[in-house]
Amino acid sequence: MIDHKPIKIFDIILLTNESKLVEFKNNDEFYLEDVIVEDNILKLNVSYSGGCKKHQFSLIEKKNLQRAKNIFEVHLQLIHNSNKDNCKKIVTEELFFNLLPLKSKLQKENRDKKDISLVLIINNITVNYN
Repeated sequence: MIDHKPIKIFDIILLTNESKLVEFKNNDEFYLEDVIVEDNILKLNVSYSGGCKKHQFSLIEKKNLQRAKNIFEVHLQLIHNSNKDNCKKIVTEELFFNLLPLKSKLQKENRDKKDISLVLIINNITVNYN
C-alpha cells in the first residue's frame, strides 16, 4: 500500500501511430529497487549517485503485445538524466506514474475487449496491472 500521497504523479510517454520512438541520449546509471502498482499508480523506487543537481526520470512505452484474449504485455523503459551531476551521495527517490492513460489507450485500440489486464515490464522487472 502506498503509505503517503505522492508529491507529483508523472505521465508515461506513450507511443502513437504518429510519433516516432523518442531516442534519449542521456540514460545515466541508476538502480530500480522496487516496483509497485496500486490504485492506477505505478510506484518506482530508484537510487542513484548524485545529490548536487536535479535529476530527471522519464518512463517510456517501448512496445506492447497481445499475449492472450484480454492480456497485453507492455514494455516500458525508465530513462534517467543526471544533468551531469558528479556528486557521489547515494540518493533514493520514489517516482509515481499514472497508468490510466496507458490502459485507456489500449482499451480504445481494442474496443472489442471490455476488461483488459496489463503485464508491465519495466527495465526487465515484471508486474501485473488489472
